[in-house]
Amino acid sequence: MEIPLQEKEVLLKPQSYQINHVACKKAEILFGKMVKHLGFLSERKIQKALQLFSQSPHQFHLGEVFIEKEYLTVKQVLDLGDLLNKALRKLHEIIFSKIAVEMAVVPEGYFEENLKNLSDLSRPISQILLEKKLVNPDTYEKIKIHCVERIQSMALENLAIAVIKIIDEIKKSGKPGQVSRDDILGEKAVGLGWISLEDFRKAQAEQVVLEADGFYAPILDILLNKGLLSQEKYHQLITGETPLASPIRGYQVLRKVGQGAMGVVYKAVVTKTNQEVALKILLPKFAKNKDDLARFLRSAHLSANLDHPNLVRTIDVGKCEQFYYQAMEFVRGESVLEYMRRVGPMDEVISLTIVAEVTSALAYLDSQGLVHRDVKPHNIMMTHMGEIKLTDLGIIRDKEGKHMITEEGISIGSPHYISPEQAMGEDVDIRSDLYSLGATLYHMLVGEYPYQGRSGPEILFKQVHEPPPNPRRKRPELSPQTASFIMTMMAKNPNDRFQSPSEVINELRYCLKCLT
Repeated sequence: MEIPLQEKEVLLKPQSYQINHVACKKAEILFGKMVKHLGFLSERKIQKALQLFSQSPHQFHLGEVFIEKEYLTVKQVLDLGDLLNKALRKLHEIIFSKIAVEMAVVPEGYFEENLKNLSDLSRPISQILLEKKLVNPDTYEKIKIHCVERIQSMALENLAIAVIKIIDEIKKSGKPGQVSRDDILGEKAVGLGWISLEDFRKAQAEQVVLEADGFYAPILDILLNKGLLSQEKYHQLITGETPLASPIRGYQVLRKVGQGAMGVVYKAVVTKTNQEVALKILLPKFAKNKDDLARFLRSAHLSANLDHPNLVRTIDVGKCEQFYYQAMEFVRGESVLEYMRRVGPMDEVISLTIVAEVTSALAYLDSQGLVHRDVKPHNIMMTHMGEIKLTDLGIIRDKEGKHMITEEGISIGSPHYISPEQAMGEDVDIRSDLYSLGATLYHMLVGEYPYQGRSGPEILFKQVHEPPPNPRRKRPELSPQTASFIMTMMAKNPNDRFQSPSEVINELRYCLKCLT
């Protein structure tokens, strides 16, 4: 990303800033309110954490208390901090645009299009004003000062309402996040190994404190001022003279986030739009094998044709020189399995609500003539926005079995959740996925697999021959309606189960009604 020389010279001068105690407290209360609003923690836990935070002279960020108390993971705090950061920045933009209109710099409605997508931070309004030469430096500084004063004069409750409204609008829009150049440079520093993810989180927390007080400091300036980034590396990031190159044209790789059976997954951005993506690149040894390559491409192209809010979307599939790739929606959050490992058996209402979202995804797949074949807690993601996403479409097949897509290293279903007919190699349909979802719900509520065994074959034998277990034997406080629901989902004969996702949804509504 090449920048004009004059702009480089300005950017190379880090901003100075000061953190004050009042702004710090304001930011932490905002963080707590957002966490509660998104349903991550109860009011009681948040208040307890705020009390501990106020008593500790060492902890700078409420997120550190959440991590220390094991209320949230480091990754969750990072993702939620990023969300608050984006919401505050968008609030700055909204206020900046209002002041520009009030000062007659631009006419009413001038920035309407720019403010439609609240998740888009790729081109700040202040940057547009400067690019189009609509303001001189003095007027620009006056708008900035008024913006700071406006935010500082806002009552905390009103500030929280404004921020949460922006977060809700972002969530409702379902539009992918488009990040700022500042975010990209910070992530790049992590990807290059120049700073740790923990350093990035702490700098981001400081950025949020400044924004809650009406100010803005680029993440690299904060890292430099905190001594976490050298002047030389700061210069390289600002000027684009870094050794981190992308093997795929049109994408800027930020950092590695995972490794699958057949490929490496990077966090990246689309160069033209700054949209965040998960970029999966097929390993060269698999690209050379015709069968492996065919599997990868079938899976990627199938996924690209699917569009449902509870499925991870594929944005692009292609080849760049010798590399085959798949660009997917970047999902922030944790799997249901990770959540269970952290908190144990899950709340009944939350579990049923998650299952309803997954059922919606399965209904869509069924309408497309597809069967997932690997529904399990590992493959259900809970995002930082409270969304539920069914992942891993690598072993989907159509109902006629004409197109089976199985990646090397991935089993056809998992023994603990597999339906009897799938275990025996028979034809499967939506009812097989519903069985797996029932087994998943059992695990979520009880904290144990429905069937225990010392080996895969032993577990598969029980899946085929033993009656569905009653979860109330392990957790008596569960409602009889939910227990009955699970046992119907897990009936051995597919004809004895719910026959369609719509039947499942109706029964879920009944179960939830009995609990509220």
